[in-house]
Amino acid sequence: MNLSKLTFCAFCALIMSFFPLLQAHDSQAHEHSHATQESAQASADSSPSTPSQKIISAMHSPMHANKHSQTKSVEIDFLSDMIPHHQGAIDSAKLLLESAKTPEVIALAENIIKAQEAEIAQFKELIDKKGVKTTKISSKDYKAFGEKNAKAMESMMEAMKIQESSNAERDFLSSMIGHHKGAIETSKIALEYSKDEVLRKIAQKIIADQEAEITTMGNLIEAIDTAAKAQAEQSSKNTKKKK
Repeated sequence: MNLSKLTFCAFCALIMSFFPLLQAHDSQAHEHSHATQESAQASADSSPSTPSQKIISAMHSPMHANKHSQTKSVEIDFLSDMIPHHQGAIDSAKLLLESAKTPEVIALAENIIKAQEAEIAQFKELIDKKGVKTTKISSKDYKAFGEKNAKAMESMMEAMKIQESSNAERDFLSSMIGHHKGAIETSKIALEYSKDEVLRKIAQKIIADQEAEITTMGNLIEAIDTAAKAQAEQSSKNTKKKK
């Protein structure tokens, strides 16, 4: 066999050796495309669809979109983390107002929006103008502060996972109770570590305001449940009369 034939055979062998690699690449590309489509479909399937789901999702979203502040300052971290927390309450309350009918629930939602928008503005100003003094604590204590906050956030997220009912107002109230409890817990943690008087007054006010609102929301849920029970009983009586 002459040199030209040998060269040609070697070239053919080289080309053939690439086929399995090309096939594997095509298979991987197909699998990746399929996985991407499945992921997109799963995301679409899990997107909020009912009024209650949209309201509760709005409550979560700002917190999911922002990482925990880690500035080495208890005061700045607390204010920075409380901003998206408040924003979630505002966004969900605004969504609720699009369909809410109960005057007391409407009044509560409007108060949440007004109060927490004002507090967000206050928090941003304090951060921008350095209106709080950082308490000097050890690295160990700062780490403990962060861990406690992370645990409080996890507990809050769990508390906000409610069994959805057919009443968006009730679902808003149930989830907001968990949301408020998270703010109360993180405020108490801030009070453990901060000596700044401005920050301490803010944390104490959040605790007092949101504990009062939790009581109000609990009473509203009880009223909604009582009304629903009475309506069901009346409906049952009407059905029996028709028979």
